[in-house]
Amino acid sequence: MAPTMSRLSTLAVLTLVVLATTASAAEEWIPLGDIGRTPQLASGLTQVAVGGLHTCGLRADGTVAAWGNNDSGQTTIPVGLSGVVAITAGDAHSVALKSDGSVVAWGDDSLGQTAVPVGLSGVVAISAGTWHTAALKSDGSVVAWGLNDAGQTTIPLGLTGVTGVAAGYAHTVAVKSDGTVVAWGRNDEDQSEVPLGLSGVAAVAAGAFHTVALKSDGSVVAWGNDFADQATVPGGLSGVVAVAAGRYHTVALKSDGTVVAWGYNAYGQTTVPVDLTGCTGLSAGSSQTWVRRPAPARRALTVTVPSMTMAYDGTPKPLIGITVSDGFPLTSLTYGGSSAAPSAVGSYVVTATSDCWSGYGTANGTLTIASGTLAPVITSPAAAAATFGLPFSYQITATNTPTSYLAAGLPPGLAVNTGTGAVTGIPTTVGTANATIIATNASGSGSTTLVITTAMSGGGGGGSSSGADGGESGCGAGGPAGLLLASLALLGLRRRRG
Repeated sequence: MAPTMSRLSTLAVLTLVVLATTASAAEEWIPLGDIGRTPQLASGLTQVAVGGLHTCGLRADGTVAAWGNNDSGQTTIPVGLSGVVAITAGDAHSVALKSDGSVVAWGDDSLGQTAVPVGLSGVVAISAGTWHTAALKSDGSVVAWGLNDAGQTTIPLGLTGVTGVAAGYAHTVAVKSDGTVVAWGRNDEDQSEVPLGLSGVAAVAAGAFHTVALKSDGSVVAWGNDFADQATVPGGLSGVVAVAAGRYHTVALKSDGTVVAWGYNAYGQTTVPVDLTGCTGLSAGSSQTWVRRPAPARRALTVTVPSMTMAYDGTPKPLIGITVSDGFPLTSLTYGGSSAAPSAVGSYVVTATSDCWSGYGTANGTLTIASGTLAPVITSPAAAAATFGLPFSYQITATNTPTSYLAAGLPPGLAVNTGTGAVTGIPTTVGTANATIIATNASGSGSTTLVITTAMSGGGGGGSSSGADGGESGCGAGGPAGLLLASLALLGLRRRRG
């Protein structure tokens, strides 16, 4: 996906690698698609390798940086890794070539793509495909490991004299010292079908389902899948000194320092700025393109950080209202040196920074968290039982010393004392009410739902209950309504006797 340059390519290609490792601080790697506003994360790099959803960078001191998706550990650099001279990245794995010819790989190993063969040495170039890895040795032989469902890691018998190697989705390509190309692995899109008579090749690159060859005369040949025109070389393209292939796009660097890109462009990977010149290196993978160019003068950005006072409530208090001029992103925000928003009472110096490819700015502000108590939290029971026609009492209790209380949705006949939180009265209806009770102090309010269930005395609630003689009456006899019915029946009996 992100091929490395061959060790014995044309002098122009080798010069690019040398420039990348000895470039001055005035040169930087930048991605196409968002040049300028990209954070300065990748500054000081000599090489860049693009994986599926992650990116690796090689520093001049031989250490490696990585960023992006890390679900398989592909950006977790092995502790102590140093002496690296080349890097490459697959879908979710990363690979480094050390100056002693050994190889280190990390990240997803579900298909053996990071299982470097024991004893592998003398390696001079590496290339990671989607789920496999290929290495070129100093004796011109190739070693590959990882997924082999299409034969992409099965090296053709007798393959020798190789000077460059590239790995794609499920195919592998090698250029030989005689300028011929050999490809193997998946071929359903003709990606391994080397054009007849192709010769004079100096370097190769492999996309997902297409292959690209750079010839020693500066021309480019491509074949394989062409659904996004990634294999359709622009007419008249010449003077090319380096090529790279992403998943569905192709990029070429010309001897005059300009870049030409074609193919899939949903993420701006083939959108080359008209003023992009002086480039000395490129890398492509997945849906990204990176180029090395002279760093433009960085403009001074205006960062505005307000000073703000917030009330203490025990929760983190991130400062809001920070702005950066010209739409540049905020890349760093600290509170007294910590990236975590504070929650404790105190005063904090807030430092906001925008550190981007073409702009830089920083400013300070102050965040004060004022002392005070926390808002109340209701602690009284969430349910209470009441009896129709009889006195009811419930006490709202809460932490943090409430100063007032409210209750909404109480059953008819009940009311809350706003000063004490006592809910009292005589319910006048039967049923269930979901009331909201609230306790308030100077720091805020706490609320919860109180479920009050009102029933008839003795359990009658409109349902039937058994009488003393085994018969049934239409309502319970133990409540006030039952007493009323009994009184009326007795009065009728007396009148009949009279």
